[in-house]
Amino acid sequence: MGTVFDDCTEVAHSHYYDLKSQLTADEQKIQERRIMLRSSMEKSGFVSYQYEWWHFDIGDIFWSRKLNVPAVFTPLFGDEEWPVDLGNLHNEY
Repeated sequence: MGTVFDDCTEVAHSHYYDLKSQLTADEQKIQERRIMLRSSMEKSGFVSYQYEWWHFDIGDIFWSRKLNVPAVFTPLFGDEEWPVDLGNLHNEY
């Protein structure tokens, strides 16, 4: 899928290959696979995280903010598990 495990570089961004003007044959395959994964996950109700092609959420606060609906799941360990400042949270997704 174009990155090593838990890569934090720009290549891991969900739309990295979509934004490149020219792709090698290998990069085209990576792009197609990422699009297929993202499309399948989003059709199933998940939302994608723009900085990690493999990261999807459903029912949590990130999903809630992106879709502007109430969260279904609460944090496992109390309110401290959620970010204190949620003001920019929507922009991250």
